[in-house]
Amino acid sequence: MAKLQARYNKSGSSEKFEALQAMVSNILAPEVLTPHGYNSTFSSQTNEAIFSDVHQSANPLKALNRPVMLYAGGLLGAIRDGKFIDHDDDIDLAVNMGEVENDEIFDIWLAYKKALKSLDLLADGEDALDSPVFRIKSSLFMVELFPAWVTAGKFSVYPYSLAEIDENRIFPLRRMDASEIMLPFDAEALLEQSYGPNWRIPDPFFHVNWALQRTRFSFLLKGSYSI
Repeated sequence: MAKLQARYNKSGSSEKFEALQAMVSNILAPEVLTPHGYNSTFSSQTNEAIFSDVHQSANPLKALNRPVMLYAGGLLGAIRDGKFIDHDDDIDLAVNMGEVENDEIFDIWLAYKKALKSLDLLADGEDALDSPVFRIKSSLFMVELFPAWVTAGKFSVYPYSLAEIDENRIFPLRRMDASEIMLPFDAEALLEQSYGPNWRIPDPFFHVNWALQRTRFSFLLKGSYSI
């Protein structure tokens, strides 16, 4: 859909793409085409219900003593819109693994997955998957964990930022309003690093260049995460 949108826009026929998008949305309703397939999105739930799901899913992670913060689409919605994005369908959390060299992060992150399994926090079938993104148990929507770390004062988080933001732009974490959800200290800096200077403009077809990012983070992908 993103490639098709770009083709229509290039030919000056953006209104045709908008009509196609509306037709697809009507046919699929109440499900929506997302990067994860045909799913229900946040538009089907109240913001309060989604926040509650985040709390219930993330609260057991406290036992592992690693700071957890809202990340990616969830962070984008919280800062830009004050709520989760209607067309999004999962909750992304970044887990800070502390001061770590790049060549150490694979082993440390794999150990974290094993700790999640020991506490029975991994979603069904997740232990067999070979991915650096870990899905944990949740009630309403997918909740996924992404590795974050600091090296020589620079913050990294898969798959967007590799030692491109000063540590003091991220820490100390701050609470989101009166909730227990934590945000980076300078959320706008991380969002610009992740989505570019136009991050305030909604783009339902934004997608990650995974081939490029897997090359950049090859040290994180040097082995299997199947346990």
